[in-house]
Amino acid sequence: MKIAKKGDRVEFKSGDLTYYGVVTKGGSRSIKVTLDGGVKAVESLAAYFKLSDHPLSKDAPNLMDKYSITGLKEGGVNSGGMMWSATLRKNDKPIAHISQEGCGGQNNYQTLKQYEDVKQFKEDAVAWGELFNYRYIEIEDTWVAWWIELRPYGVTAEVHLKGMMKE
Repeated sequence: MKIAKKGDRVEFKSGDLTYYGVVTKGGSRSIKVTLDGGVKAVESLAAYFKLSDHPLSKDAPNLMDKYSITGLKEGGVNSGGMMWSATLRKNDKPIAHISQEGCGGQNNYQTLKQYEDVKQFKEDAVAWGELFNYRYIEIEDTWVAWWIELRPYGVTAEVHLKGMMKE
């Protein structure tokens, strides 16, 4: 592999096993890859990897598929965690700015056009959680965290929420 870019889907062999992942830090010499499942990351020479078309695991289509998050900007660490901001979209149209102050509290949702858009997002998030028998407060924040942190690495919502219920 000549140059791996952040977000590239790659694979590598180790013995008889093939591992798949997503580049989280690209480069022409050394790259960092988060393996499918999001639990483990490896860093090695780019030459050991090749681009892959192996699909990521996905959930069955559901009502949250119309939502996405774009423009994630990390802003450092506060006492309770990462500070960040992003745009929440519905059917590819921006509906709210989301931010996290990193103090362990809820996300902030700043409506862009209509309050009903964010209200509907929160109602859809509750229904999404119920698809997986997950009924906890702030489910919309759970969806946002999953979308940003785990979904890019093939962790399905079903696997994530069932894991959270075991904790």
